[in-house]
Formats: sequence, C-alpha cells, structure tokens
Amino acid sequence: MNSRILTFVIIISIRMVLPCPVFSQGQTQTESASFWSPVETSTLTYLREYEWMAADVYNYFLALHPLPLFQNMGMNALNISEMAHLLLLRNNIADPSRPHIPGKYTDTTLNNRYQKLVTHGKPSQDDALLACLSLEEFTLQKVMLLSLKVHHPDLVNLTEMVARSSRNHLRALFRHATTRNLVFEPTYLSPEFFTTVVNQPHERGRGPHEQPQP
Repeated sequence: MNSRILTFVIIISIRMVLPCPVFSQGQTQTESASFWSPVETSTLTYLREYEWMAADVYNYFLALHPLPLFQNMGMNALNISEMAHLLLLRNNIADPSRPHIPGKYTDTTLNNRYQKLVTHGKPSQDDALLACLSLEEFTLQKVMLLSLKVHHPDLVNLTEMVARSSRNHLRALFRHATTRNLVFEPTYLSPEFFTTVVNQPHERGRGPHEQPQP
C-alpha cells in the first residue's frame, strides 16, 4: 500500500476510535489551553513531532530494508503522534508538524537525530535494527525525564504511553538483534536498567493498536 494512503488510513482509524474532545460546561477550547503550563505545552508539541520523526525513521527503513517489525513500530509511533495531535486540537495549541515533510521538523534537534539514525541504519537491515534500538533507547530516557515535569492528566497518560511503547519496542528489537548475534551497547540508559527492561514481558496498555511485536 502506498505510504501516504497507509498514513491516511491510520489517522482516520484513530479518529474513529478515540473520543471527541469534551470540555466542562461553559469551557471553551481557548480556555482549556490555559490549564497547561508552558513546560507542558512545549512537552506536548515536542512529543507530537518526536513520535512522527520516529515513524519517519521506521518508514524509511521499511522501504529500504523491508521488515514487518519496522511497519508495526512505525504505525505505533504514528498512532501516538496523532493522539498528541488531538490534544493539541483540544487545547487550541499550534501543531508544529504542519506541513509535514520527513526529516524536516520545527525542532531542529529532531532533524539532526533523524539524519543520524537513517545514516547509521542505511547500509543493511542489521544496521537498521541497531539504529532503531538507539532510537527507542533515547526515546525512553527522554520521556522519563519529561514525565518528571508534567502534571496534566492527559499529558501524564501520553508520556506513560510513550514510555510503555518504547519499552515494548526495545524488547522486540533486542530480541531480533539477539537472534542475529548483533551486539548493542546502550548509551543513554545504564546497562543494568536496559537489561532489566528488555528482560521484562510485553506490557499491554490502553492506547489504540498497541500490540505485541513479532
């Protein structure tokens, strides 16, 4: 299926699954945004772009080194990005991902990360697996730090979903890397913590389409 069509189908399916924004009596969309601190607002916009960047990386590798794992994880990342998008709409916060061009993001640090990841994973499917492990390791470390600064219930739920998804992705990627005798050394998480995460069972959550990876 054409990647643009697949993206459209995924987004439409999420909008059908997720509830419409609901505000308290007399509350307008503009007033709702006032309940978000500046740090929470920047965290939400960052996660919106970050998860789309992650989906772009997986889609790049899927086209270059076809592997069902890349498709499943790309869909999960896009699902989470769209959930962040719905929170932006609900709270009248500008979407940093419009228009969207893979590899081009409002947050320039994401441009650099995207280029670094696709460059490292381009040579082979094995290299792509290791690059994705690095992506998810950084994701988990980053979202754990971000979660310490947020209190809004919707954003707490979103950061928990990102962290859970990242842990599950790490487990699946590490399992595939191990079967290929690939060696991955964590750089963002401590070796002890990384080992604990990948040795735990798959976590189930409330997010749409969250599923075990093959």
